[in-house]
Amino acid sequence: MFDSFFNSIFGFLIDWSPLVSLLVISLLLTLLISLSYKFLTNQKEMKEHKDEISKLQKEMKSLKNSPKEMMEKQKILMERNMKMMKHNFKPMLFTFIPLIIIFGWLSSTLAYEPLEPNMEFPVDITFNENANNEIVKLESDTLNIENNEQIIKEGKARWIIKGEEGKHRITIVYKSEQYPKDISITKKWMPSKPEDIKNSDLKRIEVGNKFKPLLGLSWFWIYLISAVIFSMIIRKVLKIY
Repeated sequence: MFDSFFNSIFGFLIDWSPLVSLLVISLLLTLLISLSYKFLTNQKEMKEHKDEISKLQKEMKSLKNSPKEMMEKQKILMERNMKMMKHNFKPMLFTFIPLIIIFGWLSSTLAYEPLEPNMEFPVDITFNENANNEIVKLESDTLNIENNEQIIKEGKARWIIKGEEGKHRITIVYKSEQYPKDISITKKWMPSKPEDIKNSDLKRIEVGNKFKPLLGLSWFWIYLISAVIFSMIIRKVLKIY
């Protein structure tokens, strides 16, 4: 349900540039969080607490040779920090569920690169350790597969495949079991989601390379770094404490 909702909003942007879309989403989420802190907390009290904490920290630096006085200041500092945390609790509750929903969508949408027509991409299978040195096969009626029979090593097996644009099915054959997976090869941003297998030595099927939008970093680290930068700017401009 949420996938189709977010795809309708951000899908065109992801098709154009996944990195730009990630930065835009990071900016919007950071703005939402910042505004919730501004309007759901008493900013006057927050400023007073923050100023007092800053003052206490400076005083503690000059009390290195007075352990007793430092302990007293530290106790007051902890009390002020606890009050700050109580003030922050309401906006945290307000933003927690939306963040979890959007993160779930981002992790499924930006975790892997899409499968492009006539471009090679990997199929990675993860097994339990007791499957080592056994044979596993990958089959498909419509895709080109190099060396469809592999020997499991260190709990892993990998194939490099490619095919024409359209919907396809791959089937992993392990022992007497078959594990089918449908995939889409398209020019649009439509990555294949990893699939976890229960009650089997075969644990996980991953199709496609992991998405690294910038300097080899995953989407999460790009989001986190950009969110920190956006937060510093927004809080300063809007005077959020």
